[in-house]
Amino acid sequence: MTDERLRVDWHNHTRDFSDGQLTLAEVAARGAELGLCLGVADHALQDNRRLREPEQLLAYAAALERYPVLRGMEISLGEPSAPDERWIGRLTHVIASLHVVRVGEHAVNTTHYLNYRAGVLPALRPPPAEVEPEAYLAAIPPLLERTFRRWPVTILGHFALVPSLAERARPEDVGACLDAVADLAVRHGVAIEINSKSRVPDLETVRRLAARGATFALGSDGHGPDTVGNLASAWETWAASGLPTSRLLAPPPGMAGG
Repeated sequence: MTDERLRVDWHNHTRDFSDGQLTLAEVAARGAELGLCLGVADHALQDNRRLREPEQLLAYAAALERYPVLRGMEISLGEPSAPDERWIGRLTHVIASLHVVRVGEHAVNTTHYLNYRAGVLPALRPPPAEVEPEAYLAAIPPLLERTFRRWPVTILGHFALVPSLAERARPEDVGACLDAVADLAVRHGVAIEINSKSRVPDLETVRRLAARGATFALGSDGHGPDTVGNLASAWETWAASGLPTSRLLAPPPGMAGG
């Protein structure tokens, strides 16, 4: 595991600015200890009142610049605001994550499913009964496209379809949705995250996305001492995929780990 792309973890959180348990300094120290190039990508804008105003975002960018970390932020797909060059230009990457899919008047909470998969929640709450699987799948590609056009997205974060809806849909509709996601990511130069915390996407989905030309990024989605920099699940999926490391997002020059 010598290729520098395998030693990059683009997705971690801090308690200084978001919902992590470690300080920014502790995250940076953890990266040095593990021999990894760690990225900090705290929740921002509509998802975090602590990183919403321009002065907060400027302070965040300045804080990240004081440490040997990749300087990122995580937004939700569908973020309504627009980036400001005063702070966006100081970041190395933007993760746009599938947190919620709105279908008409209803919202499908993907985060709930991901936290259940990660063992954070003991039970899985079903999506609204009124949401039809076909409508849910049809809503996802436009959500990505709107965000990719508005924001300089680097990585599509923890992409996963909620099984209770996907499993009731026709296989051809699921396939069409996944193919559209891959095609949009390729067209806009967005890597798809293989997320260690939630163990998504699964291997079959990774291979399907890869067949459409998608590239990938590894992210622990680390929030605590045991999860920051923990790429074990992502490495396992990547190794099983058989894909070359050239299909992984490379860190900026001079910022490789180890």
